[in-house]
Amino acid sequence: MADRIPDRAAYEGAGGWKDGRFGQAYDLIAEALKARGVEIRRHPILTLIEQEDDNFDPDAEPECPASHDGRHHVDTSMESGPNNCFHCERSMK
Repeated sequence: MADRIPDRAAYEGAGGWKDGRFGQAYDLIAEALKARGVEIRRHPILTLIEQEDDNFDPDAEPECPASHDGRHHVDTSMESGPNNCFHCERSMK
């Protein structure tokens, strides 16, 4: 593997990864597994990375626009109630 992984944009595009970060992760993990003598064909970790990229929709609205990563986070302080988002206080049920 090269000293530096190619840029995210190099992975994305027609027939490539929907999110280049998944492509980068796949390549890095595959190289680490191969270096340890692990068979990578149909490896569960690599399969899950491919599946997650298939689920990725860059045009989708974030589930929680107030969150730093666009996802709901459980309010463990329970100030907004059980099963509510810490950021937007909406129910997560």
